[in-house]
Amino acid sequence: MSELDKSDNFFILNLSSDDDWINFGNNLGFDISKAYLKKIREYLKPVVKSVIVEYKYECKDYKNSYHNFYSKKFTEYNRKCSRAHFFNVEMDLENIWALDDKYKDNYIGYIVLRPLDRFSIGRTMLDPSLVGVKDATLFTCSNEVNLLGSTLQVQAFPFIGQDTDVTVCAHAAIWMILRYFSQKYNYYPEIKPFEIAQLTKDVSLGRLLPSKGLTMSQISEIIANYGMHPDLYIKNYSKANFDKILYYYIESGIPIIASVDNRHALAVFGHCTELNFQSLVEYDHKGFKYYNSADLINGFIVNDDNYLPYRYLLKKKIAGDKVSEYSHSEVDSFIAPLNEKIYLSAEEMETLALSVISDPNLGFKKHTKKFKDDKIILRMFLTSSRKYKHFRRRNPMYVGLEKFYIEQPMPRFIWVVEISTVDKYKEGKVIGEIIFDSTANKHDMFSFMYIHYPGFFLVNDRNEIGDAPSRFKVSEIALENITEYSIFISNLRRV
Repeated sequence: MSELDKSDNFFILNLSSDDDWINFGNNLGFDISKAYLKKIREYLKPVVKSVIVEYKYECKDYKNSYHNFYSKKFTEYNRKCSRAHFFNVEMDLENIWALDDKYKDNYIGYIVLRPLDRFSIGRTMLDPSLVGVKDATLFTCSNEVNLLGSTLQVQAFPFIGQDTDVTVCAHAAIWMILRYFSQKYNYYPEIKPFEIAQLTKDVSLGRLLPSKGLTMSQISEIIANYGMHPDLYIKNYSKANFDKILYYYIESGIPIIASVDNRHALAVFGHCTELNFQSLVEYDHKGFKYYNSADLINGFIVNDDNYLPYRYLLKKKIAGDKVSEYSHSEVDSFIAPLNEKIYLSAEEMETLALSVISDPNLGFKKHTKKFKDDKIILRMFLTSSRKYKHFRRRNPMYVGLEKFYIEQPMPRFIWVVEISTVDKYKEGKVIGEIIFDSTANKHDMFSFMYIHYPGFFLVNDRNEIGDAPSRFKVSEIALENITEYSIFISNLRRV
C-alpha cells in the first residue's frame, strides 16, 4: 500500500497499483458502487499518480439537493460528500502543507463524490490537457480550490453526473452550461441543481421531482428563466444549414445543449482540432464561390453525464478512447444560450454575410486587389469586442489596421466573418474580415461596421439612417502593403 497519511478530515494516497485504487475506494467515508469506482479508475489511472481526499466536504450543489429533496425521504442520506483531488506526480508527505509551491503544476483537478451509492459523481473539474484529451479545441473556465491551506487552480469545463431524482441528463447538461457561464463571467449568477429543476413550470406536464426528463421546450424555458436568451434549432426545420449553425456557435465560444436520438442531452463546448480539407464543399451564392470552415471539422467535444468528461462526438463513428457512442449526425436539435445583447442569431448572420460579400457594389470580387483568383474560405464567429481588440493588439495586421480597430467604439459583441484562401487558412492566416454589429436588425443590409478586403477598407457609420453615401468612408491600400495575418483564436483553448 502507498498510504501516506490519514486523519479524520483527509486521506492522502499514492496510486501506483490496483491495490492502491481499491484502498482509495475503501476510504471515501461512505460506500459508492463498484461500477462508479471502476469508471473513475479506468478514466484516471493512465495519468493520476496520487490523490488527496477531503472527508465531510460540504458541496454547495449536493447540499442544495439534499435540503430540498433528499432530507425529505424516509431513508436517511448522508449530508456530507467527499472531494477527491488528483495529481500527476507521487506525493511527498513533507510537501503536502505547501501544495501551491510544490504541486500546483501537477494538479489535475477534483471530483466531488456524493453519498448516493449508484449515482455518486458530483461536481467535477478536470483539466482536459492533463487527463489525456488530444486533438481538441474547446473552452474552459478557471476554478480556484483551497486545499490544506494552499490555493490551487484548475482550468476545465464543468461536469456533473445525474442523480436520477433532482437531475436527469438534461438537468446535468443545463448545469454544466450555466456553471460555465457563472464561473467564467461574474455577471451570470451561480445556480444549483434543485434551483434549475424549479425553473420550468409554464410548460411542465406534471410534477417536477422526481424528474421524468425534460423536453427541449422545457430546457429553453429554464434557460430563459435563468436570464439568458435561448435559440432553439431543430434539424427537421433547418436541415440545409443545421450543422453549420451548430459550428458557428461553438466557434463563438458559446456552449450548447444538444439532443441526440431524441432521448439524451449532451453539453457541447468544443470541436476537434485536426482539419479535414478533403471534406470541403464549394458553395455558390449569387456568383460568389466559396468554402466554409464548418466543413473542415471532424467532430465536437461533449460532456455526457453517463461518462466522465470530454468525449468526442464524431461525424463518423469509430472505436476509441473517449469516443461517444453517438455520432454527430444523431444530433436532432440544440439550444444556444445567448446574451441579451446578441440580437443577430447565427443563421441570420450567415444570410447577411453572404449578401454583403456577394453584393455587386460592396462584394469581394469588385474590390479585392490580391488573392482574387484563389479559392476563398469563410469562417464566421461571434466574440466580444473587448476580446477581439485585445487579440488584434497582440497580433498586428498590416498598415496598422489593428490600431484603427482598437480605438473604435464597438458594441459589446460583434460577429466576425474572416476571409482567407484555402492555402492561407492551412497556415492559420486570413486576408480580410467583415465585422457586424450583433445588435443590428436582421433586415438591415448595412448591419456591418467594417469591410476589409485585400487592398480595400470601408467604414460604415452605424448612426446614419438610410443608404446615403455619406455613411461610408473608403480607403484604398497599396498592393505592395497587403499581407496575410493571424486567424482569431481567443474564443477557444487548444489541447
